Amino acid sequence: MKRLVALRTCNFVNIKPLRCRGSGVSYEIRMQMGEKRTSLNDRTASILIDSIVLAPPTDELFISQGLSAADRHRMEYDRYQCRSQHMSLTPQADLSEVCSRYICPVSAMLFNRSLECDCDPTGSLSGICSVKGGQCDCKPNIVGRRLCDRCAVGTYGFGPSGCTACGCDSVGALSNNCDRQSGQCLCRERGITGRQCNQCQPGFWSFPDCRVCQCNDHASICDQKTGACIECRDLTDGYYCDRCKDGYYGDPRLGINLPCKPCPCPGGLDSGFQHADTCYLRPSEENEAPDVICNCKAGYTGERCASCAVNHWGNPNELGGTCEPCDCNGNIDVLVEGSCDPVSGDCIKCLHNTEGIQCEDCIEGYYGDAKIRSCQRCVCNDLGTNRTAGTCDRVTGQCPCLPNVVGQQCDTCAPQHFDLASGKGCEPCECDPAGVRLNADGTPELQCNEFDGRCMCKPGRGGRTCSDCEDYHWGDPTTGECRRCECNPIGSATQQCDRNNGSCVCLPGSGGPLCNMCARGYTGQWPHCEACGECFQNWDEIVQNLKNQAATLIETANNIEDTGIVSVYDDAFEKMEATLTDLKTQLESANITRSDINELQAEIDNLRKNVRMSLGARTTEISSSVDKADVELKSLTAEVEKLSQKSEALKENATLLREADVQGAYNISRESAEKSAAAKRRIDQADTKITNAESERQEAISLLENNQLDFEKQFKENEMVLLTGFESMLPALNRDVCGAESAPCDQLCGGPGACGHCGGPSCLSGSVRKAEKAKLFAEEADQKLNEKQKEAEEILARVREILQHTSVTKGKAMDGHDIADAAAKQANLTRTSLEEMVAQMNEFLNSDQRSSPEQIRALAEEIMGATISLTPDQIQELANKIREKLMNINNIDIILNETRGNKTIAEALQKSAESASMRAAEISSCQTKISVRFYCAFYKKEKKTIVLCMLFTSFNPFFCA
Repeated sequence: MKRLVALRTCNFVNIKPLRCRGSGVSYEIRMQMGEKRTSLNDRTASILIDSIVLAPPTDELFISQGLSAADRHRMEYDRYQCRSQHMSLTPQADLSEVCSRYICPVSAMLFNRSLECDCDPTGSLSGICSVKGGQCDCKPNIVGRRLCDRCAVGTYGFGPSGCTACGCDSVGALSNNCDRQSGQCLCRERGITGRQCNQCQPGFWSFPDCRVCQCNDHASICDQKTGACIECRDLTDGYYCDRCKDGYYGDPRLGINLPCKPCPCPGGLDSGFQHADTCYLRPSEENEAPDVICNCKAGYTGERCASCAVNHWGNPNELGGTCEPCDCNGNIDVLVEGSCDPVSGDCIKCLHNTEGIQCEDCIEGYYGDAKIRSCQRCVCNDLGTNRTAGTCDRVTGQCPCLPNVVGQQCDTCAPQHFDLASGKGCEPCECDPAGVRLNADGTPELQCNEFDGRCMCKPGRGGRTCSDCEDYHWGDPTTGECRRCECNPIGSATQQCDRNNGSCVCLPGSGGPLCNMCARGYTGQWPHCEACGECFQNWDEIVQNLKNQAATLIETANNIEDTGIVSVYDDAFEKMEATLTDLKTQLESANITRSDINELQAEIDNLRKNVRMSLGARTTEISSSVDKADVELKSLTAEVEKLSQKSEALKENATLLREADVQGAYNISRESAEKSAAAKRRIDQADTKITNAESERQEAISLLENNQLDFEKQFKENEMVLLTGFESMLPALNRDVCGAESAPCDQLCGGPGACGHCGGPSCLSGSVRKAEKAKLFAEEADQKLNEKQKEAEEILARVREILQHTSVTKGKAMDGHDIADAAAKQANLTRTSLEEMVAQMNEFLNSDQRSSPEQIRALAEEIMGATISLTPDQIQELANKIREKLMNINNIDIILNETRGNKTIAEALQKSAESASMRAAEISSCQTKISVRFYCAFYKKEKKTIVLCMLFTSFNPFFCA
């Protein structure tokens, strides 16, 4: 046995001396790892041995040893340490160019031939391999020294798609290696299973802790991640198989173990009349069996769902029987009991103005679609509607109209008709086509006024139909013979005379064709006519009747020639014959004997006697009643007369109103009708909303009553859960408040309630202790604030004192500014006078009429004799006064620093004063210079010198400025 020691930094070991191995002989190689010197049990430590390669030495591979070329190759091979690079498994990309060049020659010398690629067709992408080394291009996760014929370490499932990663769980598996065929990882103990060793054994969950499934002995396995039980048995269901399946009741929890049974609601499952999907046991008193309460389907009610709910119908207790909701098109209140028949399903209490077996029709007086609850009241015009023909159409709302009236509400006359207000239908206009105006298209306008029926007459035509002469005329308009009416305005009721004969309509007492004489029955001198009296009226009535009878007899006599005398009495003879025929028929049909007649006679006598006896009393009563009636009649007659007068007055007012503004009144009426209809629709909508709200309220009350027990049970359970949660929060609450987690009372920090105290000097984390500290801090802060407030008040007093001094200083500065301003104004006046003088000099010099030397001398003497208002001494004295005033302002800088609010104003005043002072000094200097220049010009007696001096001064008038 040859023992070799491999260095940590090397991947290979050279065997010395060399030993030859026999072909076909098996050799064993043992590897011994060094001891890991550490006290930590590193479970992640591992070693990966990819392969062990036995490589022959390369010293003897170079042929033709001794030759210079072979020696050169060997020396180059050794110099670049190519063997060491190859044995260290250096990637080809990192090999030196020299060593990379020797790969093929060394392989050829080693094998004495070139080798085939021989790539595995399953594990390789192609049959072409690398020229250097022969490595095939393998598929994902497939390796092999050259052939790509096996899965890489940590993968399995050698196939056309490559190999799949084992994915062994780092916690549940011993390593990442798995079976090359199945992929099964090698799992640790403690009931871990699964291909990747990432699952618990059946009956356990929550890998890797693997806790026991809690399924109340009704399931064997549960979800590996959530612990929810899978495939609950014994008709159970739920996360822990702790309740019965839908349709069953009981309590399958361990310790109670009430088996799950079918819900009797009422017949049970597969009975053909089961009306609940779930049920439950209602807790009962001790020693009493719990009641089964069914959660009925919609439409069923009762503890066992054996009855139909409100406004459902059917027979739920027979095989195949059901409870169906009453089909009333949504026009009943489903919460109001008795809204439909529980046996037939016919609707009874229809809402929303509907009726019918299914509330499918609008009630009489309403129209619309009852199925969408749109029934609304019929709106029919009273004047145009035929009330004897019923109400409007229940679908379209069309009202039954009177003749010649149209419109859904019968509120419009048909074309060429009028007088809807008559209440009898509209009358035809009957406008004369020859007497009306023409439309724009040349056709006659045959539509009349819809209120009074007057047609639109053309000039020269009048009357309602335009077939007469124009108003206040009579005659035949077709022949052009229209004459003006000559009615007397005193005796005529109207100026319009009869359109055919021209006779006028007279007032009572007036008569004649022109109403200009007393009428028949009146006497006197017109227009003062008086009635003849009652006697004349009575006799006149008799005479008129006789006159009429005579006229009738004359007409009859005239007709005798045509019909004969017999025909005059034909009617009387026919009546007599009919009467005789009736009597004969009655006598023939009656079988009356003599005794019957006697009995009838006796009865007639008795009746006559009774009538006579009661007739006196009845006559007295009737007489008194007649007297009373007479009195009442008189009073009623008086009332009737009053009402008649009022009616006539109202009629006259109505006529005047109609004549004044008929169209306006009609429009107002129509608008009022539309507003009324809109208000009615709003009322109907409000009724619908109120009904729906009441329905929803009743439904809420019903739900509350039906589920009250469940609510109470859930409330108690929630109360217990909250109480438990609050108790679990007490330690943390005590820690936050008092500073200790002990509950209910801590020995050091106490606790809330009856513990006596809460918090303390050592309980720093409690809110009580923190509040005490905060209180002390607040008291200290309050004390400091009081001290600061006192300091601020003292500072404020000093500031006020400084402000007073500043005000005095400001006053002095303003005085200095006023003095300086006055000086500046005086200087400006002086400068202005000098400028005027210079201008005069320039005018003199530029004048065409130049003065003689004597005149110039005289002018110069005049100039020298002129003086300004202020001498240089006076100006200097004024400047000294200004400086003196400014000097009187002591410590002005200190005051301005202390009173920053007035600093800017004071600085501005100071600058103004200094500027004024400087300006006064400049003016003084300027006046001195001007005087000097004029003085110099005076003593130079030559003409040219004087002119030059004056020119200099005149061309520089602002020399001093």
